[in-house]
Amino acid sequence: MAAKKTNPGETAVGIAVLAVLVCIAVGMLIAQSRFDPAFFTAMTAKVEPSPSTGAADSPAAQTVPSEPSALLDPIPQGMSVLAPAETFNSETLSEKIDGKAELYLSSGFVSMGSQRFVLPESPDSWIEVYVYDMGDMRNAFSVWSAQRRADAEKSDIAPFSYSTANALFFVDGRKYVEIVGAAEGFSHAILALGKSLVGRGGVETRGVGELALFPLEGLDAGSVALHASDVFGFDGLNDTFTAAYDVGGSGVTAFISRRETPDEALKLASAYHAFLLQNGGKDVAWSVEMPAGARLVEIFGSYEAIFCSGRILAGVHEAEAKEPAERLSVVLETALREKGK
Repeated sequence: MAAKKTNPGETAVGIAVLAVLVCIAVGMLIAQSRFDPAFFTAMTAKVEPSPSTGAADSPAAQTVPSEPSALLDPIPQGMSVLAPAETFNSETLSEKIDGKAELYLSSGFVSMGSQRFVLPESPDSWIEVYVYDMGDMRNAFSVWSAQRRADAEKSDIAPFSYSTANALFFVDGRKYVEIVGAAEGFSHAILALGKSLVGRGGVETRGVGELALFPLEGLDAGSVALHASDVFGFDGLNDTFTAAYDVGGSGVTAFISRRETPDEALKLASAYHAFLLQNGGKDVAWSVEMPAGARLVEIFGSYEAIFCSGRILAGVHEAEAKEPAERLSVVLETALREKGK
């Protein structure tokens, strides 16, 4: 068989391909000779997650790579940072506090920063700080009061503050602060962290003047709370303070909601009254003297009182009997009228 005659064009292409392969091989040898393992490690190292509730390894958590602490400067003596600080906004808050975010989001939430600290002598007993920027003091008080623990003990660190066996909670201007320890027995360290944060909440833009409107007789001062929305299951009622009273041995809740105008208060009172009737309530005649337009409703075995005093909508919620509902209504209406609110 005759040998195949080589085409000059094919020969040229083969030489060109071979030359390219040689260049690639030479390039790889040069790159290997310059290999920097430190650079490779830095590029591929996985960031260690914060020992928080699992949000640190999520893109929602934004690690702050600044000084040892973005939340405290300086850090209380004898403590050290356990993990970098994290910040969360309204879109990412649920990554950190799953199940509780809605309370904050409905109360004016702006942002939250958190960080863990540790005592060198107890490296396994970390303490985590949460600082919520709620926009103003009223919003901060709302979330503070809505979550008051059953085992709360009054603290002197701030006007609105309390502590538990392993935590401290307080309002500082527009900031709501939680400091929670992994174990009990570190109250001194928790308090030191709290003192380092007091005074950083800025100027109060909206106060909680309604607290002074509640009559003191029978009042459980630790029960006063501010509800941002959907108060008593009625979506038309918001920005409402509640307080628990002991009326002759019966527990009764009073409420106060300041509106923009007296007309707005009257319209809201009418809407809430209609809501109660639509849900099974029925009007009951008063046995005491109350202002015109005041309503007393029996619903599911309890009593609701509704009345207005100027631009304030007020009343009684879920009284177990008619008599304590009427007694507290009279006391509350008198207090509001005398204070000219």
